[in-house]
Amino acid sequence: MSSRLFAAFALAFLLASCSSRPARRAHASPALPPEAGVAILERELLALVQEDRGRAGLLELVPDARLSAAARAHSRDMMAEGFFGHESPSAGDLAERLLAAGYVFREARENVALDADIRRAEAALLASPGHRANLLAAGVTHVGIGIAVGPGASGPRTLHITQIFARPLALDYLPSTGSASCRSRTQPKTVTGPKLSPHR
Repeated sequence: MSSRLFAAFALAFLLASCSSRPARRAHASPALPPEAGVAILERELLALVQEDRGRAGLLELVPDARLSAAARAHSRDMMAEGFFGHESPSAGDLAERLLAAGYVFREARENVALDADIRRAEAALLASPGHRANLLAAGVTHVGIGIAVGPGASGPRTLHITQIFARPLALDYLPSTGSASCRSRTQPKTVTGPKLSPHR
């Protein structure tokens, strides 16, 4: 066999070997689960709330897991049942929902919104006098934010947003000699923002 013929056979063998190798697959970044995406949105909205209160000279609110769970449940309820407001057909108003969650409060306030964008939703709430009063209330100390993501009416998504601002009853009791003394005996108060026109 001539060297030229041998070289041709070797080249053909190499080409066949290369073509038989499986192509490498590009490694796609793992997609975030839906719950993780919602948690990111909730943290972003919480940061906006704290910024708005800071600009007004108010202290930051303490995130509360029970308030967040109640807010998230209300947002999911609005999305699932197709209503928009503060009173759930199945779970009741804000006071009923918080008491059912075991949260005993002195003061509780709530904002709800529909929008496709977190920043636009917060800006709309801040521009509405009733919702602004809830956001910037001086008497509340804790906050819970819940978001449910649904299909958009005219866009890619609709964010069902609930903000709950509260002051737990326990803060109205101060330590004293051998017992607890009540600082205020006024009835618990709930304030809900007026119905804000949905922004999608």
